[in-house]
Amino acid sequence: MPTNRRVPTLETFTYQQPVFDKDLNTPPVTPVEGDRYIVGPVPTGAWTGHAGKITYFYLAVWNFDVPAEGWLTHVNDEDKFYRHTGAAWVLMPQGDMTKAVYDTNDNGVVDAAGNFVAALNAVVLTFP
Repeated sequence: MPTNRRVPTLETFTYQQPVFDKDLNTPPVTPVEGDRYIVGPVPTGAWTGHAGKITYFYLAVWNFDVPAEGWLTHVNDEDKFYRHTGAAWVLMPQGDMTKAVYDTNDNGVVDAAGNFVAALNAVVLTFP
């Protein structure tokens, strides 16, 4: 795994680097420098008192960033994006192209019944 380097003003960016997990409460026993997590709701050990914060392992210690409203990150173990509302991390709407296919004539997107859905430059999204 390549070593991650921290940008000094990273906490000021809306998009945050991906995290491995968002609901882990106990720090990993053998973290690697650059590992990142969103601390779970009932943290223990070195993470006590830091629920919901982004933590990263750097210079042999866990460091914490307090998320700001609008922060966005990818959670690797779920393969999903989350956004911070200012109070909590919430799942972002996820796209779903399984309900539409491209037609063979490159005319656009058609559904399973063959009905025209959208032009080629469109994206079909399904919101939960």
